[in-house]
Amino acid sequence: MSDAQEQAGASAKLEHSTYLKVPFEEKDVVKALGARYDDNAKSWTVPKTVDPAPFEKWEPEQRAYINVPIEQKDQAKALGAKFDGKAESWYVPGDLATEKFEKWAGDKPTPELDMKTYLKVPFTEKDEAKELGAKWDAKLNTWYAPEGADRASFEKFKPEQRAYLDVPFKEKDQAKELGAKFDGYAEAWYAPGGADLKNFEKWAPAHDFDPASKAAERREFVQNKEMATAFRELPQEQALEKFPALAGTYGAVKQLESSVQAVTTAEGKDKVMGEARERLAAQIERSGPLPLKELALERVASEAPAQPAAERRQPERAAEPALER
Repeated sequence: MSDAQEQAGASAKLEHSTYLKVPFEEKDVVKALGARYDDNAKSWTVPKTVDPAPFEKWEPEQRAYINVPIEQKDQAKALGAKFDGKAESWYVPGDLATEKFEKWAGDKPTPELDMKTYLKVPFTEKDEAKELGAKWDAKLNTWYAPEGADRASFEKFKPEQRAYLDVPFKEKDQAKELGAKFDGYAEAWYAPGGADLKNFEKWAPAHDFDPASKAAERREFVQNKEMATAFRELPQEQALEKFPALAGTYGAVKQLESSVQAVTTAEGKDKVMGEARERLAAQIERSGPLPLKELALERVASEAPAQPAAERRQPERAAEPALER
């Protein structure tokens, strides 16, 4: 490490961040909850602006990653640093103060908002825009003028300054109140030119920002709302015809009806079932209907006719051994 690098590292602020142990098949779940993927750490992390409580199941751990030259690894290890083989990097565990490690504080890239000049290019004129130097942003499905390009050359394509944002669906109203606008073609929110980007820093997109996945998240949210409304308001047959995925939830209803039949009055049953149905509707809104496969065996059991108590066969008791005299 050169003197200049060491000075730069010493002036950098070293802070712990919350990292998660996320199985690959659950990555979309943590992403929907607001986690971001840290390419340096090869791990999912919880931004400081996001509530860490929903991530408890993924064993959150506080870490501060550091850039340790190989010739100084023993020094870092002696101070308590640990090595993450997956990320191929040393880090400071959450129970250690970071001051002793600040000389290794790296210039870790963090998501930043970037204003770019985006263009409205008709498909028939894309070759002309390309010849002028325009670039295609595949994730946002739009053309833009690269930094340093002569903006005047693109006037016919109505250049507009934008900084695209990674806004979770549940935070869209907050972003809108701050002045963000929605691009229906790119299916993403953006801060228009002239906006104060400090107001939007919490939504700075990470390197793996994918508006298509956000669009899928929005569609799922809307569909869950529609399914919950159908479950609340429509007869079962109509609701299932419109949303076959509700079969698992109705299986749970049938199972519950069977279990409360013998333990409460008709009035009490209506109250219990009403409360249960509302809880199920709220669950549909949050995370979708119950999977059918998980209830299949339980539904079969619940559909079997109940056996009167008097006819239930009691298990035979084993004969007691004779006492030796």
